[in-house]
Parts: sequence; C-alpha cells; structure tokens
Amino acid sequence: MSVLNLDLKKVEEKFERIRGYLEKYSAKMDEENRIPEELLATLRGEKIFGLMIPEKYGGLGYSIVEAAVFSRFIGRYSPALALSMMVNSQVAELLYDNETYFEDYLKKMASGEFIGGLGITEVGGGSDINRIKTFFRINDDKAIVNGEKSFLTNGLYADVFALLGKTSENEFVLGIVPKASGVEIVRTLDLVGMRGAGVAIVRFDNVEIPKENIVYLGKTALVKTLEIINRGRIFTAASSVGVVEALLDNIISWVQEREVFGKKLSDNDYIQQVVGDIASDIESVWATVLFAGLRMDKGLDARNLISVAKLNGAKVAMRAAVISMQILASHGYIRGSLVDRLCRDAKALEIMEGTNEVQRMNIFKQLLRSHKKGKHLISLDY
Repeated sequence: MSVLNLDLKKVEEKFERIRGYLEKYSAKMDEENRIPEELLATLRGEKIFGLMIPEKYGGLGYSIVEAAVFSRFIGRYSPALALSMMVNSQVAELLYDNETYFEDYLKKMASGEFIGGLGITEVGGGSDINRIKTFFRINDDKAIVNGEKSFLTNGLYADVFALLGKTSENEFVLGIVPKASGVEIVRTLDLVGMRGAGVAIVRFDNVEIPKENIVYLGKTALVKTLEIINRGRIFTAASSVGVVEALLDNIISWVQEREVFGKKLSDNDYIQQVVGDIASDIESVWATVLFAGLRMDKGLDARNLISVAKLNGAKVAMRAAVISMQILASHGYIRGSLVDRLCRDAKALEIMEGTNEVQRMNIFKQLLRSHKKGKHLISLDY
C-alpha cells in the first residue's frame, strides 16, 4: 500500500491483463487510425472503459488517483487510447446527477457496449466556447438538436454523445444525445498524432431527444463543462508521464549499446545531462499529478495543480520526444518507430484539453486571485 492509500497492486494486475494486447496492436491502431477489433474486444471484456464508473453499474470504480496511474500505464503504449478512455469517463460523469434515469446508459458504458463521445469544439470555436453554435430547441417534453461538432473524441465509436450547445435564449446547455436518425459521422479526422481515438466531425440534424436528456442549463452547463474538461487534464498529464517513461526506456537501452568513436553513448556527459533533466522534470510532473488526484478524491480544489501538471507534462513529453529522435539519430527518424509515434502524440498533448497557452493563462489568473487575497503564490499545503 502506498503513502497515498493507493492499491497499486490492483491497478498493475488489471493493466497486465491488457499489456500484451497493447504491445501487439498499438502500432496497428496508429497506422489504421482506429482501435483494432481484437484490442477493442479485450478492453470491453476487462471493463477498461468502465474504469471510473461505480461498481454498482458494473464498472471498476477506480478513484481518480488509481485511474491516473492506469492512464500513465496506457500512455506508454497509446496516449490515444488513454484519451478515448478518459472521454468515456467524462461523459459518464455527466450522467451521475440523474443516475436513475441514465442507469441503462451507465451499465452499457461500464461494459463497453456503449462508448461515450464528448462534443464541445466546433470549427469556429475551440477554447473560446462562447462561439459555439450547436442549437437546442427545447419544448415542453423534448428538445431538437442541430449543429456540427469537430474534433469530437470517440466520434467514430460513440453510441451516446454529450454535447455543449446553446438555446434560443443564448443560454448554454449540456445534452445527452444517443446515436440515432439525424446523427451523421461526417468523417474521421486523419490526425498527425492521437490516431485511433476516433476523433471525428459529427453532424446533428434535427435529432430529437427527451427533455430529461438536457442534463444542465445556463451557467451550470458551462461550469460543469469546464469541470469535466479540467478533470480530463489530470489524465492527459498522467498519460504524458507514460509517454516520457517509454521514451526514457528506449533511450537508456540505446545509449548502453551504441558506441560512437569508441565510446558508449551512456558515458557521454551531454547525454547524461539531458536525460537526467528529463527524468528529473517528469518525476516532478508525476508528483503533481498524484497530489492533484488525491485532492480531487477528497473533494478539494485542484484546478491550479492540474493546469501545472498538464502544462509541464506536455512540455516534458515533447522535449523528450525531440531529444530521443536526436540521440537515436537516423534510427529515431524511421516512420512507424516508437519514437515517431510518440513524438506525434506528444505534440497533441500540448494542444488537447486546453493548449499550453491556456494552461499558462489559468495559472496566471490563479496568481492574481491569490495575490489579491494575500495568499501564498506558490502552494504551501497540499
């Protein structure tokens, strides 16, 4: 048992049940830009999509810290799969306030029979969600949904979508939209990285849903959206740790074997310095992820810590990928290699769930708030 009261053995044993499939199919997932059926069947059988869904619905009921550890393990092989799992958990979270009504959805999402897709971004509105144009026309007993979502993670696989839109009164609305007549997968986006996460453009044309499927309205819809986005960032940060760990493992194996001018690369001072820096920085990121997860599990505010972890995790992952490619030289510049895949994925980590610039902005705003209140600018008590 760890000092964080984390049942690490439980998480490791669950991961070991799918590790072989990740080793076998992660490259194929990247190449084909979709989760191979053999891997998908294994994930469903092990209830991996139900990682954080409560056990009473058939999920695994993992805490945030436990799920972060699992995301780190997945990130070593496929950050795209970690993203897909995370989004499914985000959609499930939106159902808990009316869990009796959505009980069937939750059970199917826990088993992997249903996969959830999260639709926020549009062509004209990414981080600036005020520009969203998806429209919900709400009547006495139903709502009609029209709009088009871009970069919708799990869009290719989703059976149920959580959509952020607006009403005729220009209020924000969060609605649950099952895949039905009027839902069209326009196309799967051919991304540079995060391939296989089913990121797609999805159109909603006069899709009718029961009024009960409107889960949040007005300011509450916006606040809840920002909450689940922020919650997702801790898992993005965790998967970035997995990316760096995989790259470090690759580097260490290489430099112990490779000789240049009669000297092993592992004896080179420059190699020792840059690799030592990467290892040091990613340890700090992981500590921040764990602290943030622990606070969240206790119901405490961790927004600033999450932004710090997400920002620094993405930066270290990108730097580690570039340095890996430089150290391996031509061998790191081969299409389809581990370094190639993780380098493309690392760049996505700097963009998704709020860009690095957005995280810096969030951190700066927290500094302003703390300064105005006379509080410590750097966290004192975790």
